[in-house]
Amino acid sequence: MLVLLGIIAGLVLIIATIVMSIKLFFMFKKKEEIIVKNKEAGNTSNLFLKKYPEANPQIYRTTFTLIGFIFGIGLSIAAFSWTVYDRTASLGGEIFIPDEFEIEPPQTRQEPPPPPPPPPPPEIEIIDDEVEVDSEPDIFDVEVEPDEIVEIQEIFEELPDEDDMPLPIVEDMPVFPGGEAALLRYLGGIPYPEIAKQNDIEGSVFIRFVIERDGRVTEAEVVRGADRVLNEAALRHVRNMPNWKPGKQRGQPVRVQFTVPIRFTLD
Repeated sequence: MLVLLGIIAGLVLIIATIVMSIKLFFMFKKKEEIIVKNKEAGNTSNLFLKKYPEANPQIYRTTFTLIGFIFGIGLSIAAFSWTVYDRTASLGGEIFIPDEFEIEPPQTRQEPPPPPPPPPPPEIEIIDDEVEVDSEPDIFDVEVEPDEIVEIQEIFEELPDEDDMPLPIVEDMPVFPGGEAALLRYLGGIPYPEIAKQNDIEGSVFIRFVIERDGRVTEAEVVRGADRVLNEAALRHVRNMPNWKPGKQRGQPVRVQFTVPIRFTLD
């Protein structure tokens, strides 16, 4: 603040001095012509100096002395008030200095571990191919009396009679009482098991059976079934069939094999 006031005071003094000098210059310049003319005429009387005091240089001694004194004092005050400040850099915010510095160790390149050695080859046990075999078989002595009679039993398996094998196709196929339409009605009229209805069980059951020479239905079995309840119902229904008209081959009654599908569907 003092530096600023000193600078302002110095500037004011300098400006005032310049203004005063200019004013005096022009005033002196105007009177100078009169003074010069009077000097040329040899007029240096006191009356002239009183009328034109500007011609007397002694009257400006006090003024110039005062101006010089004021100017010197102002410059002295400005010089003593001038303060030189050290330039310092200011960083915004707080400076954090950690108590401890953590220095990371230099990273070294780690070589990959060498591959494991290959496993040793398995030990092969060499077996000697030369095996001593007793070429002489064991001989057992069995005493047999010459007069003893040895009975030899014949072992044989009875083969089924070809005439008794059921045939799939014959010249005259068996006929259900009432014909094929009656057979379809009979198979379609099978009672639906109540348990299967309650559990919404459906499916198809294929039954294979044999028509004997006298027309009876035998050997009924399930070839491809569905649920156990449906299989039992289908078997029971086929076994309860009435006797058929037997089939014939070359005019002779023969056994004939049949397979029928029975479908169980809920409406």
